[in-house]
Amino acid sequence: MPEAKVMIITDPYVGKGLLKNTLNQIGYTNVVEAESGVDALGKIAKEDFQLIISDWNINEDDGTKFIQLVKNSDIPTRIPIILVTSEATKSEAQEALKAARVNTNNYIVRPFTAEALKEKIDKVISGYKIMVIDDSSTTRKVITNILGQIGHKDIIEAENGIDALAKLAQNRVDLILCDWNMPNMNGLQFVKSLRSMKTYGNIPILMVTTNAAKEEIIQALQAGASDYVAKPFTPQVIQQKIRKLLGR
Repeated sequence: MPEAKVMIITDPYVGKGLLKNTLNQIGYTNVVEAESGVDALGKIAKEDFQLIISDWNINEDDGTKFIQLVKNSDIPTRIPIILVTSEATKSEAQEALKAARVNTNNYIVRPFTAEALKEKIDKVISGYKIMVIDDSSTTRKVITNILGQIGHKDIIEAENGIDALAKLAQNRVDLILCDWNMPNMNGLQFVKSLRSMKTYGNIPILMVTTNAAKEEIIQALQAGASDYVAKPFTPQVIQQKIRKLLGR
């Protein structure tokens, strides 16, 4: 996802230039710098970011202050976070991430190579497998392209609910985007069927519907859908929905 806008939070005198240069090496050139957690939150409120990389040591303080700010904001549902730490403070960083409801693997130990940072970013941003269910191949392509724009490349497509259930038997997925109107088994029937199975009961389901379909939305949510998104939608809206549902 090299086109992503990245926020980096580091000590103003130590490490900032090095981190920015490393990001540039792996293709991330849209980098905004912040010198504290408060400074970062102010900029995040005004601009859209796809990733935050924060040093554990900021202005002679540890990352606890920034993580507390994160915990009290909506950042965990919108923007993935990576903490840069040392071997000595790794466990502290993991505990802080856990407390902020962020994946505890979202850290990298200094010193690291550009390749190691790229691998970590790839895992944090796009480490999910997503199923797209829609009877229209054109619509599936549009949704898949939008997912690709926000870093999600591991996509399984299904033509309807029956096709989806068959493919779920062979694949583990982290999230399902499901259309409402489909032949053989529509979206509502699929949700009810999936929620009746213990194996798949906890997979988040994001229903794809239209603005006018309020009754459909209510039925889907009552049947067990996790959330909905109305057509047409932007990559930013899908990204926010996915972050919210996966809680990472």
